[in-house]
Amino acid sequence: MNYILWLAWRQFYVDAGVSDPQVVVRKGVVLDANIQAARFGITLGMPLRQAQTLCHGVQSKEWEHDVFESKQRRWLDVCTDFAGVIEPIDQHVAALDLTSHPVPFFVADALICRLLREFALPLSYGAGPTKWIAELAAVSGEMTSSMDNPQDFLSGHSVRNLLPVAQEHRERLEFLGYSTIGEVAKIGLPVLQKQFGPDALLIDQAAKGGCFQPVRSSYPLDAIQEGLRFEPSVDDGMAIEAALEKLVTRLGRRLNGRQTTRLILRVEPEEGELIKNERTFTKPVYSVMSLRAAVKLLLSDVPSEVGAIASLKLTLLDLVEGRPIQSNLMSNDKRPLADAAIDHVRGTFGSGAVVLGRDVQTPRRERVLKAWGDALGWQ
Repeated sequence: MNYILWLAWRQFYVDAGVSDPQVVVRKGVVLDANIQAARFGITLGMPLRQAQTLCHGVQSKEWEHDVFESKQRRWLDVCTDFAGVIEPIDQHVAALDLTSHPVPFFVADALICRLLREFALPLSYGAGPTKWIAELAAVSGEMTSSMDNPQDFLSGHSVRNLLPVAQEHRERLEFLGYSTIGEVAKIGLPVLQKQFGPDALLIDQAAKGGCFQPVRSSYPLDAIQEGLRFEPSVDDGMAIEAALEKLVTRLGRRLNGRQTTRLILRVEPEEGELIKNERTFTKPVYSVMSLRAAVKLLLSDVPSEVGAIASLKLTLLDLVEGRPIQSNLMSNDKRPLADAAIDHVRGTFGSGAVVLGRDVQTPRRERVLKAWGDALGWQ
């Protein structure tokens, strides 16, 4: 099952030292509010005019993307030490895919503890098999029931929280008397089809904990990474090589025609300091095979006395679009590569340095004997 972690900071945009009620506004709506403003009943998503009605002296400031960009990078960079697939939803919100870890719950717990320790801000977090359930779980800080039995977790929630379903359909379900997601799950697909037509299947699947939404890897923009955390730590060489092979395979699939020459292998020992091996290769890494060869070189730089390993992380930086040469979609013709190599050798050592097979002249005697044999049937 997929393990998606949803993280959302509170009081991320307000000024820390302000003792008066303060809100941060984006497009006329409250994006963030400090504790003093929340005491007046001001909530996130509330129109600014309504907030000003609740608290006449509330301070408001407009949200500016550039002001909080570095703050966003700082906390997302911490996340990269634990997850290889990160999708920023907003500057204060992100979804992480921890499915690849053997024990994702422990990784999520370690990440949350570190974030709370380093940034000292209120943090909402939740886990689920898909993004929308993880987002809903973050409201109550749920990490177990939302994963173990998503349908039971959803059953008591308001139908308004059936996030994959269009808002007009949610409002209609509520109008029809179905106030909770659990009630919608019991309706049955045939009845839903009569009321909602082709959208009935989506409603039925969502109410039963379905509608998978993958986390899109979009941070960092020009890098991809995969990691594994071992519980408990391992010191067996074969187990470590098998783990690296998993990382190589997953990263190779995510290259999608891109290539790089810069790789970083991070090895976290059970005891001792983090080992960081970085190399810039002369030839680009663009496939599983070339990545596997590069990782072997990185691994050779790790001291043999490192002992038990707690985690591994492999990062590919400075990714650019590759320029593969392929003359035919249905063949493995390598002639363009060969022609380029031949031209290079001839340019260096002269035109006679390389002679192609088709240009080699057969001696006259052999040609006469072959023609005579063909005419008389000689072998």
